[in-house]
Amino acid sequence: MGYCIVKQSHLMDKTIDTFLNDLDLRAPEQVAILERVRGIYKQLHPTISEKVIYGGIGFFLNEQHIGGVYPYKEYASVVFSRGNELKDHDSLLKGNGKFRRHLKLYDLDDIEAKNINFFVKQNLALG
Repeated sequence: MGYCIVKQSHLMDKTIDTFLNDLDLRAPEQVAILERVRGIYKQLHPTISEKVIYGGIGFFLNEQHIGGVYPYKEYASVVFSRGNELKDHDSLLKGNGKFRRHLKLYDLDDIEAKNINFFVKQNLALG
C-alpha cells in the first residue's frame, strides 16, 4: 500500500514537470511565476499536495481543492477557492462569484506587490 502512494506521488510530480516543460515552450515568463507561487505554498505547508487541474496547478489540503495557480498569455492567476473569506484590506482580490477570488500576476514583482504570502497563509488556515 505504501508503494502505491509513493508511486502515485511520483507520477503526479512527473505530470507537473511535463506541464511546466510544455508551458515553458509557450509562455516561459509564466513558469517562473508558477514556480514561485508553488514554492510559497510548499514553504508554508510542506505537505500540501498539488496536481494539474483546470489548465494549471491545483493545490489540495486534506484532499480538498483550496486553489491553484493558472497560466494565461499575459499573466498568471492565483485562485483561492474560498477567497470570499479572506481579509483583503487593499481590495486586491478580484472576482465576484459566490466563493472564488483571484489575483493576477503579470510578473515576479507582483508576488510581493500583491502580498501573495498574506493571502496564501489565510487560505491555508481555512483548510
